[in-house]
Amino acid sequence: MFQDLVKSKKVLTKKVFKKKAPSLRRGVRAIAATLLAFIIAVSVSYIPAGNVDAARDMFSIELSSTGSKSDGISDVEMEITNNDKDFTGIARLLVRSKSSNNYIGYDVNISIPKGSTKTYTVTVPISDIDTVSVVNVVILDRSEKNVYSEKFSGTLKAVSDYINVGVLADNTDDLSALDLGGKKISATSTSYTSSNGDYGSVNLIFLTKDDIIHNLASLDILLINNYDTSTLGDTITDKLLDWTRGGGALIFGLGKNAVKTVSGFDEADINFSVDKDGVFEESFGDNDGNEELVWMAAPNYSGDYFSSDYMAEIEYFGSGNITVFEADFADALLLSEMYQVTIIADIYKSALNNKNINSYNYSSDVSAYDLENVQGYMEKPARTGGGLITFLIIIYVILIGPVAYLILKAMNKREKIWLVVPGLS
Repeated sequence: MFQDLVKSKKVLTKKVFKKKAPSLRRGVRAIAATLLAFIIAVSVSYIPAGNVDAARDMFSIELSSTGSKSDGISDVEMEITNNDKDFTGIARLLVRSKSSNNYIGYDVNISIPKGSTKTYTVTVPISDIDTVSVVNVVILDRSEKNVYSEKFSGTLKAVSDYINVGVLADNTDDLSALDLGGKKISATSTSYTSSNGDYGSVNLIFLTKDDIIHNLASLDILLINNYDTSTLGDTITDKLLDWTRGGGALIFGLGKNAVKTVSGFDEADINFSVDKDGVFEESFGDNDGNEELVWMAAPNYSGDYFSSDYMAEIEYFGSGNITVFEADFADALLLSEMYQVTIIADIYKSALNNKNINSYNYSSDVSAYDLENVQGYMEKPARTGGGLITFLIIIYVILIGPVAYLILKAMNKREKIWLVVPGLS
């Protein structure tokens, strides 16, 4: 009878276990699903939101420069305000080299707490820098991922006491007055100031076919007037257009010699053309009743040119612009001084002010000079990731230890631990 009782208890236990086993498996699955959901939720909470508009507002940057061409250097100050969370990374100043035509990146390690503003100084050797081209500031995080960028125009030109106007013309003797007799020119969107705070005066540089490319990087404006540009060749004209796209101001003076002045440029490149039937004479008078006949041209505009000042049309061209002055500058200088100052000075100012700096795409060929080594500059990080790392280690230990062990033990599948460990990792 005792044996019958033991046998019946074994059968009963076996039946009870069989009934409870499915329930236990469902419980284990529920626990596993809950843990998995918890892990995913925690992981997602630490993934930064990919909000482009928010990234644009992460920083506010003010750029300024001091120095001189005689010293050959410029100190560029980057005043960076952090509008987001604590940040540690790199601020890269991108400037264009005259010798290599590539962009050089000057790196400074930055560490800015949330809501703070810090100023970082980068020393740039302007003897080899194209001071006309757009300057870009890029902010990179500690993994060197680009998180913010902003473009600036005219930053390095602030170290100059003058505005360089290159002149390519056959009648250079008739154009000497293009310097406006030393009168100062103000450009609202670009700082052209001398050491005593005056606006910059015009420095004329008369160019030839042989030296135009060598001088191009130092120019603010290139003025072509009464010159047969077909003699330049495609290589030179292509470089002139590249310079303009990079932030230069190219001005054509037309008048009676308009056809030959644009003959070396493809209409599709400059978006206008002139034919011999579009040249005519027009009378101009001054306040004293004197009149002068001036040869004018009526170009055929195919681009987005808009009216500038006094017989001039202008079009954005890359980061720079192309200005078309419908008269010959030599004829304009024969007019009264009032017309000289009004017409020519306003054309200069319009060419300097109308820049489209946000259109420029920087070359991927960037040489980076790490100022951590050059200037010995390093800041303590505003915040480390120690808290997050500690939290993740604790979660991992809990999951990989008692939780994983107990679940596998309840499922009688402890041999699967070699799959669970890398899976949880």
